[in-house]
Amino acid sequence: LDDCSTVVPWLWNRIHSRSMSYSRGEEFWADEGCHTRCKCDSKLGKVTCTKSSCKANEKCALVNGIWGCHPTSYSTCIGTGDPHYTTFDGKKFDFMGTCIYQMAGVCSKDPTLTPFLVTVENNNRGSKAVCTPAPSANKAR
Repeated sequence: LDDCSTVVPWLWNRIHSRSMSYSRGEEFWADEGCHTRCKCDSKLGKVTCTKSSCKANEKCALVNGIWGCHPTSYSTCIGTGDPHYTTFDGKKFDFMGTCIYQMAGVCSKDPTLTPFLVTVENNNRGSKAVCTPAPSANKAR
C-alpha cells in the first residue's frame, strides 16, 4: 500500500471535493474547522485521526482546496548595507566586525514548525572592530 486514499474512501468523499491521495506518514486536517488531524499511518497501513486544533496565532482556512492552519500575521527581519539589521520585533542595529553568525532560525522543538537557518557573514571593510557574539548585545539606533 503506497498511500491511504483507498483505505478510507468515505473520508475523501466527505472532506474533499476532488480525489485526494496522501503518502505514508503524511498528515492532514479532516474537517473544515481544523478540529481533526489525521495521518496516513505507515505501520498500520490506514488513516488514524485525533482531536486537535490550530495554535493561538493561527486560523483554519481553505488554501488551494486543502484545509489547514495558517499564521494570522508575519514578521520580517532585514540585513542590508554596511551592515544594518532590523530584528523581527523592529529593533535596529549596526553590527560591525568580521564573522559568521546566525541571523534567524527555529530554536523550538515543536515538530509542527519547519526547521530553517539563516547565517550571515560580515566582512571587515577597513574597520578595526571585532565581531561581538550577537547583534542584541549592541545598542539600537
